[in-house]
Amino acid sequence: MAEEMTSFRAALVGLENSILQNDPSETRKLASDRPRCLEGSKFAFAKEIRIDERVNALAFAVRCTNCDTSEFVLKQRLLGDSITALELECQNCKQLIEIFDGTKHGYDGELGNTDHLSGEGTFQKYCGDGQVPVTLKNVHARFTYNIELSELGEISKDEHISSIDLFDWFEIVIGDPDDGEVPWQYECA
Repeated sequence: MAEEMTSFRAALVGLENSILQNDPSETRKLASDRPRCLEGSKFAFAKEIRIDERVNALAFAVRCTNCDTSEFVLKQRLLGDSITALELECQNCKQLIEIFDGTKHGYDGELGNTDHLSGEGTFQKYCGDGQVPVTLKNVHARFTYNIELSELGEISKDEHISSIDLFDWFEIVIGDPDDGEVPWQYECA
């Protein structure tokens, strides 16, 4: 089972390497084996999750780049009636880390299908069901891919976008990335 669990992540990286090696006109580079929205944070690959035969997810533990803590307050951006972006504010040093923006990350964001989400918006602390901002410990960013690998490769090659960036669901998960609490999620496709 462990070999099967790591195969999706390895397949994404292999897919990228294949595209880059087989197409001399391809100008993009494979930045790494993580979605680009994690570039502003300190992270560690945590787990690969197989939801069913065709749905896979990758989870990454997130830590502050400044002080290495994993305790954050969520801040979400509103554009009209839509919550579209997420920042993590470190509880220790107060550094802000933009970890996800639906206008530029994920399937629709990467492919430019977000014309309906325009403007600046404002970030507000996430309070869950209460009035007090929620502090989260042991934060994971989970990316779900509900697409056949071959189709993902075709889109990636045609659009010159890394396949790992074409996730269609983003979640913040607290605790175990398999079945921890999900206080924030966003459909990206």
